Amino acid sequence: PHGSWLAINGRADVARVTGARAVVSGHGGLTTRDIRRVAPGVLVMHSVHDAAELRAAEQDGADALVAGAVYDTASHPGRAPAGLALIAAAARGGKPVIAIGGITPARADDVLAAGAWGVAAVRALWDAGDPGDAARAFLAQLPRDASIAVVINGEARRARGGLSLAGLLGDLGLDARAVVVEHNRRIVRRAELEATALAEGDAVELVHFVGGG
Repeated sequence: PHGSWLAINGRADVARVTGARAVVSGHGGLTTRDIRRVAPGVLVMHSVHDAAELRAAEQDGADALVAGAVYDTASHPGRAPAGLALIAAAARGGKPVIAIGGITPARADDVLAAGAWGVAAVRALWDAGDPGDAARAFLAQLPRDASIAVVINGEARRARGGLSLAGLLGDLGLDARAVVVEHNRRIVRRAELEATALAEGDAVELVHFVGGG
């Protein structure tokens, strides 16, 4: 109800059962193709720690990347941080990049400047006296615009805030009379398209029928 995404680490079967929006696969984990076979429609994110893993994730067709550790972190003791260079290299591929590893609100500006689309944190939230305040401190550092993040036919996209499903079809140049729309795994009748608003994190599947002679 809050527009949040649930992302499951590694387990595409759990993602399918729970209706999660994303699966994060690490080194040696399931391929993008296999994840989509098990959990159709989820956003597939690959965790990358170095240039070799970055290349492998790009070749595998991941929708987005979780890159790090950017800074020293107790979550990975003894591992040298990859630094902002990994974020910059990942961002050049054109996929959304989530920076992770030693991220704090004070460091958010630097990772965003390096090309990150967003940030992830563990201890900065877990160890905080008030995790809600800590989360709000992160959000205050993130750029805000009038668009929202949605997934359309398994691809991460941005859509205009306040858009209805009918408006989305219009923006995509699709005729509602020739499209079946599934919104968050529910088929939406044509008469309901205008009244159904898109929210942050929504998943939409569109099947476009083309007539033939």
